[in-house]
Amino acid sequence: MPAGAAIEVRLKNNQTLRGSRGDVSDSGFTLLDPGGSTRQLAFGDVASVKLLGKQSHTTRNVLIIVGVGVVAAVAAIAIYAKHCPLGCH
Repeated sequence: MPAGAAIEVRLKNNQTLRGSRGDVSDSGFTLLDPGGSTRQLAFGDVASVKLLGKQSHTTRNVLIIVGVGVVAAVAAIAIYAKHCPLGCH
């Protein structure tokens, strides 16, 4: 992970920390808190590290497209029904 990358660190004691990756040494690394403070973390205390990046909006985009399709279908059915092609009278 490059220096300055936004990360989420889960410690072995189940504590979760977020910040930016700072300097790395043989025994651990520095976590730069968004508030400006720093915290030294030993590799032995870390359970996992996840790179935080832009979140994908695929699900949102699919739901928008499906919603537009449903609205278009309902509108088409309403227009079709209004003209009563099967004999209204």
